[in-house]
Amino acid sequence: MKGEKPAISIGVISIGLPHPRGLNGGNGRTAERYERFLGEAGFRIDLVSPGEEPKGQVLIALHGRRSLETIRRFRERVPVGGCAVVLTGTDLYQDLPQGNLAVKEGLEMADLLVGLHPRVGLDLPKPLRSKIRIIVQSAVAPSERKRPEGATGEDLVVLVPSNLRDVKDPLLPARAARSLSSSSRLQVYLMGQELETGWGEKAQKEDQGNPRFHWLGGKAHHEALATIAGSDVVVIPSKSEGAANVLSEAIACGVPVLGSDIPGNRGILGEEPGPYFPVGDEKALAALLLRFEGDQ
Repeated sequence: MKGEKPAISIGVISIGLPHPRGLNGGNGRTAERYERFLGEAGFRIDLVSPGEEPKGQVLIALHGRRSLETIRRFRERVPVGGCAVVLTGTDLYQDLPQGNLAVKEGLEMADLLVGLHPRVGLDLPKPLRSKIRIIVQSAVAPSERKRPEGATGEDLVVLVPSNLRDVKDPLLPARAARSLSSSSRLQVYLMGQELETGWGEKAQKEDQGNPRFHWLGGKAHHEALATIAGSDVVVIPSKSEGAANVLSEAIACGVPVLGSDIPGNRGILGEEPGPYFPVGDEKALAALLLRFEGDQ
């Protein structure tokens, strides 16, 4: 009818997951956030697990190598345009340096590469750098702040929000805490679920033998965020990260962060020397924790 605005055709955007739906972790949090933002903007969202067919006119693939089959299937239907790959730490700091052909194929098929911290371009091969766009991950502080179960008012809570995988080095803070003096008020809490076989057993053994360490297991996102907000300091000990979701969340909550000296942490926290310790160096982390405890 005259005077009416024409109907706008809202397309479908596929988000390619590198793992089955429902798995708790950074990629799952990113997918949930993208789904919410794009849904609020009026788009229909198609979440795609490995082995499934992407139905959208646009594909946002989380992980170059693990989403390769999803990217290939999308390209069979949409040969040109519409494909973005969100770069992970595994893509940037493991697969690319090792010359992995699957990640190379995935990134070459993409029209855009999304980096999660401003230093990403330095870590990409030069032929791919023209594709990069930086989107620093957002986070909103929760209304609730929750102390871990068992923490007393005298404790300084050191939270390690990390699923149990080798690349996350989740027990490094526990080992660092073993060397602290008896007068220290620091208590280390690991919050995350076992994603690689054997890590749950290691965490349980450390929990039983280390009076300064407590494994909380995996938590729903709202509870995890409230626990981050209720902690005194967050430690991110990863050997490799694209840019941890929990880093953005800790910043949004106003909680101090200590992190391993890797590009994914420096890219968000900046170049000041204070918050970093060498990857895998439990003595350096212990010294940094004591500095945190004693220096107001």
